[in-house]
Amino acid sequence: MIADPGAVRAEAAAGDALYASLPAHRRVLDLEEVANCADLMLAGLVGQIVDGLGVYVDAGATELRLGIGTSDEAVRSATRTALAWLLGG
Repeated sequence: MIADPGAVRAEAAAGDALYASLPAHRRVLDLEEVANCADLMLAGLVGQIVDGLGVYVDAGATELRLGIGTSDEAVRSATRTALAWLLGG
């Protein structure tokens, strides 16, 4: 549950720079019409993430894979609990 999604996306974009320069990976990003994988990332407070998941579902996604990117175990646990509750699972 990160309050500054922009900072999270900037860090992810920096980490993805090498992959984004590889032709095969670049092709996939181009097909998705994004600059890097961070453009597909949901980050922020739980409500923002749930809203973002709704956008993917509205676009036709039928299966979603969620990964929680933090080294803080308390944040990871709280995020899992909140998302499970909000998503009914």
